[in-house]
Amino acid sequence: MGSSRGCWLHSTLMVNAMDLFLPSSSDAFLGSSPWWQAPSGKNGSRRARSNGYCGSSAGDDDDSWKSVAVTLPSRRRDALLAVSYRSGFVDCQHYGSVIVVDPGGHVCFALGGPEFQTYGRSANKMMQAVAMLRLGLAVSNRQLALTTASHSGGPDHLDVVRSILEDAGLTVDRLQNAIGRPIGERELDEFLANRQKPSALTMNCSGKHASMLSTCVTCSWELDDYLDVDHPLQQRITETIAEFTGETTDGIGIDGCGAPAHQVSLVGLAQSLRLMAQADPSSPEGRVADAIRSQPELVGGYGRDVTELLLAAPGWIGKDGADGVMVLASPDGFSVAVKIGDGAQLPRVPVALAALERAGVSLPTLDPAMLRPPVLGGGHPVGELVPLSVESLQ
Repeated sequence: MGSSRGCWLHSTLMVNAMDLFLPSSSDAFLGSSPWWQAPSGKNGSRRARSNGYCGSSAGDDDDSWKSVAVTLPSRRRDALLAVSYRSGFVDCQHYGSVIVVDPGGHVCFALGGPEFQTYGRSANKMMQAVAMLRLGLAVSNRQLALTTASHSGGPDHLDVVRSILEDAGLTVDRLQNAIGRPIGERELDEFLANRQKPSALTMNCSGKHASMLSTCVTCSWELDDYLDVDHPLQQRITETIAEFTGETTDGIGIDGCGAPAHQVSLVGLAQSLRLMAQADPSSPEGRVADAIRSQPELVGGYGRDVTELLLAAPGWIGKDGADGVMVLASPDGFSVAVKIGDGAQLPRVPVALAALERAGVSLPTLDPAMLRPPVLGGGHPVGELVPLSVESLQ
């Protein structure tokens, strides 16, 4: 819905993006993106389109996509979470929602509409990993960290993905996730310098997909349709996400990698992190937490905000998600979940840390740039991004 011309549906309805997103103040109503519910596809499953367009696309041979119905969810109230200043003037304002819960699960700070569901994106990967471990996935600590990762695409990451597949007797050609380039800056530079081609292996979710395939081998399930929402693997994942968030999802779409994407509330995401942070180390969720704590360089990559934060905060767990999602939890179970409404990535970590501070949580010693990232002009700092500013809390 990035085009100003709106989005034509094959029904008689046309939705214009500007009709949904009209923030006028820090407490303005913001419409959440509609999720597109398609007619039943193979095996009766309902899955949303992943290419961002409505209706059928040119060259689409799947007749199940010829007609698309749209459900507009209730509007949620987002708050002003961060302000970016450039040369003394306001440059950007970022709206969204954030919540902090204490070790007992009680809310101790919140702004916006954290009770409304949104796509958890890759922040759901920890729960997906728990589901796979419960089903018998046999992986090392490093392999488990890659299972939860949105990796940068470096040689170490790719070697671990290959090892997950090899241990299951599989090769990389079984991966069904989207094709992609490395997302780490250094890794992408090397990738382009060597004139490599994008592949399913180099896509940042390949570790999760490798473990999904490995789990299917362990359970003697079909591999060809492991991404179908009705596949036994995906059904167990859906059940596990409901268990850890304490809620039923409003909808399951398709994530950027091609796997089912569950809608969850920030309340549910924060609760899931709290449970993992305090879990028995021998339990599946405890193993996931330990893998993230011990292998932060595999969860993201050097230079990435999630990895740099976890390296600077021993004992913490966390995960970044696409389009402005971030979750963190302290060793004792204080947890925070953030969704930046416009999908911006830069404010996620500063907002999460500022919210934890507002809730009275002691933070480790961090690079000041994590708390207030500089705004550059001509390669030099000319301002900064300020999370939860005075304007945000008015």
